Amino acid sequence: MQHEVTQGLAVNATYTRHWYGNVLVTDNLLVAPSDYSPYCVTAPADARLPDGGRNQICGFYDINPNRFGQVNNLVTFASNFAAPERDLSGRRSVDQCLWQRRRYCPAGFSNSACN
Repeated sequence: MQHEVTQGLAVNATYTRHWYGNVLVTDNLLVAPSDYSPYCVTAPADARLPDGGRNQICGFYDINPNRFGQVNNLVTFASNFAAPERDLSGRRSVDQCLWQRRRYCPAGFSNSACN
């Protein structure tokens, strides 16, 4: 919705609703979670990093060599595995904008709020 309040001054409002559905996942049927091995990397020494760096960053996984290259993918809906961790359906946002037209360049501000 847009409305000119006075000459050179306009108000604009936009309402948006997002719906996330039919999310697809790809499952490789030839590998299982046990076919992956965890590993860590060492952060570089840098004063800008926590404690100066050189700490272990873990939580990465690499496929075991005996399973590398084995692929039999099944593409299906995510709902066939489990319910989503976070339901984003129905996400709404409102954007309000006030514009003032100047002689050489337009100026304004925008404020968005999500719920």
